[in-house]
Amino acid sequence: MEYLKSKLVLNHTHLLAKGWYKKSVNLWEDYRRTITCDGHYTPTTRSDVAHILFSYVSENIDRLSSRKYTPIDIMLEIKKKMLDIMNWDKRDLSRLSPADYYDEAVIFFCHYILEFSHKEKFDVVLSPNPKVLPLSLNKDETIEDVQEKIKKTFGNAKPFDENDKYSKGMFEDLDSGHYNLDNWIKNNKLTYNYTED
Repeated sequence: MEYLKSKLVLNHTHLLAKGWYKKSVNLWEDYRRTITCDGHYTPTTRSDVAHILFSYVSENIDRLSSRKYTPIDIMLEIKKKMLDIMNWDKRDLSRLSPADYYDEAVIFFCHYILEFSHKEKFDVVLSPNPKVLPLSLNKDETIEDVQEKIKKTFGNAKPFDENDKYSKGMFEDLDSGHYNLDNWIKNNKLTYNYTED
């Protein structure tokens, strides 16, 4: 799968985990957007998102995490996340199927690993772009403050890898107005309910 690359790119999927983008109440849908912008694949289900994230994280776990994980450690961590999610949902256990609980646990585990990865470990660093997801604002921040923080943190980094024709083409289309990710999401019946933090 082309989403798994030999060079490590701090991409929009990492930027979501690191808090640069505002998260919706459905984290898997947010990752669906970032994976679409980052890779050569558009996941259609929660299970697709879990599979792609897990493949990427497990392939690169030694570079992403300072902790050494064995396969057993990974499975135990996912099991803990699944039990946490089931405890959060005690009021409404019909919300998710057992397979969905597992997929959610995998997504939360991957989110945790990506959240604590260090910028220095990446070969290419991309900058956040509000066309992917809304930028995350702290209580007293304006969009201009966040854009200034992005400039300070990421310098002249672009929202795409110059050597990745797919990603570069997608952002050129987004910037020119030929492609609108929000319309794509609406056409695919995804709904976003952003949390108010």
